[in-house]
Amino acid sequence: MLNLPSSLQMRPSTEADQEFLLGLYHSTREDLLSVQVDPTMLTGLMAMQYQMQDRAYREMHPDAGHWLVLSDGYAIGRMI
Repeated sequence: MLNLPSSLQMRPSTEADQEFLLGLYHSTREDLLSVQVDPTMLTGLMAMQYQMQDRAYREMHPDAGHWLVLSDGYAIGRMI
């Protein structure tokens, strides 16, 4: 396990974390935010890309841990 500052914790991610993880993925895709498409379509596209990325990571690294990084109990990131 990592030696983290006392304000940071890690825990295994669960299905209940999917909304946060999808939002985190969205926040990293500034390249897609400039595309001129219907916002609903863009949201669907990003959700599909996140699902494919997650599936690919799990297939390529089946023994990897999927962790949520917390700061004072609030999710702030992930680590694989």
